Amino acid sequence: MISRNDVETINDIALQMISIRNFSAAQYNFRQNAKKNPSFLTFNNLGVYYITEGIELPNGKVHSARKLGLKYLKRAEAYSQSQLNLMAIGDVYFNEKSYDVASDYFRRACKFNDYYISLNNLGASLYMLGKYEEASTNFQNALSHCNCSDYSDIYPAKSTIYSSYAFSVVHYNKEESLDILHRMLKSDISHIEVDEFVLAYLCNDLLLAKKLCQRMFDSWHVDASVMAMVFDCLFMLKEGNEAEKYLNYQLKHLAGYDYNTKPEIYRLKKSFSQHDYRKEEIANFQYSPPLIKGCHYVGSK
Repeated sequence: MISRNDVETINDIALQMISIRNFSAAQYNFRQNAKKNPSFLTFNNLGVYYITEGIELPNGKVHSARKLGLKYLKRAEAYSQSQLNLMAIGDVYFNEKSYDVASDYFRRACKFNDYYISLNNLGASLYMLGKYEEASTNFQNALSHCNCSDYSDIYPAKSTIYSSYAFSVVHYNKEESLDILHRMLKSDISHIEVDEFVLAYLCNDLLLAKKLCQRMFDSWHVDASVMAMVFDCLFMLKEGNEAEKYLNYQLKHLAGYDYNTKPEIYRLKKSFSQHDYRKEEIANFQYSPPLIKGCHYVGSK
């Protein structure tokens, strides 16, 4: 049996290899550590590696190893209960759409402390189960414990949580959801422009939705369901010319793609011209709250 110091040294080397993108060396060290010293640390980190990086073969190809990674994460769980480990397992089940199992793991992770990532991810799994009020409570708690300084400026945690919070509330209290949206718009954090528009539309604030349209088109490719909301909003405001402007804008945008855009163009034109079809497209919209990804490696700095 190698010493604890040796286990940590090998683990540190593997983590360093990941940081410099030497994945074959990282894989070798994680595997050797788990083989020579089966423990919570070595099984957890090998499992996380397999899930995030896959298996690198001698010919340089990489194969997905999510099932094998989950197996090692669960072997680590048998050694010890850890927030990092439970969150890692919850992520796997969420991505497999097993939201009931994911929610159980995230709920157990939350018992360690009020970590905003655990709270958000529990809220996301509950949302996907249709438990909107319980989801909103967890998103609200996540906001109160979220410090943006410890998350990427590219995709701030608070922006993610705010949107998910508002979308969960809109299912049972549109007035409250609209209030959350206004707080989002007044805050100094970045937001997802598509989310802003959709929330305004779903909360029946059509004037605000219209105001947010251009910001959305300046930043995003707008899918067919959201385009249907744009048309519906502007037609209800009796601004058909404005709706046609955005239709032409989107058609011009699609012309620049190198894939077959004919099906999407067909849906756009039909949504623009046919009320019932437009409502069907809107009904197909489903918000999916994103997980916030944390680092699940034990010993990572």
